[in-house]
Amino acid sequence: MALPPWKPERNYNYQENLMKNLKEAYEEIDAKVHRELDVDLEEMLKNISLVHSWLNLDDKENNKRLFTPPLQRQRADFVRDILLQWGRAYNIKKLAVMGCGQLYLEWVLMYKMDELGLRCVCSVDKKASSIREGIKDNKYNYNRVMSVLQKRVAMPCVIEAYLGSILELDGRVADADAVVSTEVIEHMPIEDATKFCLMVLTQIQPKMFVVSTPNAEYNTAFGLELGKFRHTDHKFEFDRQQFQDWIDELMEEVGELYEYEIRFVGQTDGYEELQGATQFVIFRFTDIYSAPKSEELLNMRNYKLAGHYVIYHGLRHFEFHTVLSAIIQYIHCNYDEIRMQSENVSSSLIVVPCEAVLKLCNFPALLLEQNKINIYQTFRWKSELMWGLVGVTRICADMYFVMSRADSVEETIHMLTTIQQRFSF
Repeated sequence: MALPPWKPERNYNYQENLMKNLKEAYEEIDAKVHRELDVDLEEMLKNISLVHSWLNLDDKENNKRLFTPPLQRQRADFVRDILLQWGRAYNIKKLAVMGCGQLYLEWVLMYKMDELGLRCVCSVDKKASSIREGIKDNKYNYNRVMSVLQKRVAMPCVIEAYLGSILELDGRVADADAVVSTEVIEHMPIEDATKFCLMVLTQIQPKMFVVSTPNAEYNTAFGLELGKFRHTDHKFEFDRQQFQDWIDELMEEVGELYEYEIRFVGQTDGYEELQGATQFVIFRFTDIYSAPKSEELLNMRNYKLAGHYVIYHGLRHFEFHTVLSAIIQYIHCNYDEIRMQSENVSSSLIVVPCEAVLKLCNFPALLLEQNKINIYQTFRWKSELMWGLVGVTRICADMYFVMSRADSVEETIHMLTTIQQRFSF
């Protein structure tokens, strides 16, 4: 009996929306990463040697005897946990990291990006050398855990790094759901720090704004004299009361748009009464549904796109499901030919060329250009799920899908469709 005409939607069940969203997400990222960069960091910095900021011997926080884990890691973990706590409730999809340095926070977030639900991270800094080194390190670190992250069921996330001053507004961060700025404001005059925070709270108006700065009272733990700063580049450092007074001044300008809480991070024995080496303020928007941004604001361009990379969440699931759909489609479209081959040849196998299947998959160009599609690895990973029904093999120079024929071609299609419909994430 002839099979009904091919209808792709017949082969989707509860995973249909996920696969559709994954495809749309990768197509959206495909458009982003094919944009031409505004600045060539390699060319700009070809004669400049790089030194990691955390190797600066003048930075008193690098004293490992005082903080375990290191204070920088404690701050990044705190931000991650705050985003995990509130991210889903506020539907945070886009994060702006203002004063990103060498993208250390982005590295920490990478391992929890699937739980955070982030789709885009815009990182901004004025130092080209920091951005270049951060992108280089994070790409290396991602490649080390790529096979694990690609199997997680989540939307992919693109990290975009911009060269520019955080005192200027750019439309590409103006629609951020959350803004984070850790250990940044003390590196600018206090007037500029106030200007920056008010710009975020009154113009960007994110659902959440997280700011941190040193607690000057804790400098005694570093052996510093009264009035001495933790870093020679610091323009000011607040004690706890000064930090509270400064926040009160911000709130007078902001009104009832935001509520806030102050938290402390980084403690060492003997200084518990000082609460912590770093003081955080977390501003949360009182109304989850903020007003839409103006076109004028969203079209502002004061930053230069300096680089980007992608966290390929869900890729193996997306690839498996898409390829399986294409195999079923190929068998449907070539049903008569395959049935005749099966009847004329004494074989229990159906052989389908990988090249023909890939053409039907219509993967986003990004995945093909960067060689992210790995059919052999993906189907080997899922071989147990498929009861050994489908495999990939090389015949001469070409790759083929090899399937057990079951009792008939029709039964093979039915089994493939069953696998797809019962595919569990």
